[in-house]
Amino acid sequence: LRKVNRIGKLLVVAPLSTLKFTWQRELFELFPDVKSAVLHGTKKQRLALLCDPSYDIFIINHDGIKVIEEELKKHPEIDAVAIDELAVYRNKSDRTKAMKGIAAAMKWSWGMSGSPIPHSPTDVFHQAGIITPDRVPKYFGQFRDQLMLKINGFKYIPKDDAVERAFAVMQPAVRFTIDEVVELPECIERTIDVE
Repeated sequence: LRKVNRIGKLLVVAPLSTLKFTWQRELFELFPDVKSAVLHGTKKQRLALLCDPSYDIFIINHDGIKVIEEELKKHPEIDAVAIDELAVYRNKSDRTKAMKGIAAAMKWSWGMSGSPIPHSPTDVFHQAGIITPDRVPKYFGQFRDQLMLKINGFKYIPKDDAVERAFAVMQPAVRFTIDEVVELPECIERTIDVE
C-alpha cells in the first residue's frame, strides 16, 4: 500500500515483549529500506521519536497508546494501524477506549489475534468496535442480546449461531484454524540486557 501511495505512515501496536525482537527485527529483515522506531520509554523519549520525520513505522505497546494518545492524533501522516494481539482489547477499559479513538482516525486498521473469542462470543464486541465499528451496535447490551440467551438475572448462554455471528462482525478477515497451520515458526532466542 505504501508503494502505491495508498497509506502514509504505519502505527504497529503489539505486546511489549515483541516490539524490538519480533516487529522491528522482522521489519528490518523484510523491508530494509523502511525505517522503524520503537516508541518506548519516557513520554519525552516517545514524543521525540514520534516527531522524527525520518521514520516510516512506529511500534508501540498496547498500554503505551494511553501515554501519547493525544499526540498521536496530531499526526495525520500516520494513517494506518496494525494491532497485534487484538484480543487484549476485548474488555471495556481505558486502553480500549484510547485504541478506539486512535483507530477511528485511521484510513486503514488491521487486527490480528490467535483467539478473538477466548471466553464468550461477546468478546468480539470491543475488538470489532476498533476494527469494524460499523458492524456492531453502539451498546454492548444490544450486542449481547443478539448473540446470547438470558437464563436468569446474571447468566447468559450463547445462541446456536453466536460464534458465526461473532465472526461475521469481524469481516472482512482471513482466518486459519490450527489444523491449517502446517508449519510452526522457527525457535527464537533472544538476549536481554539487565542492569
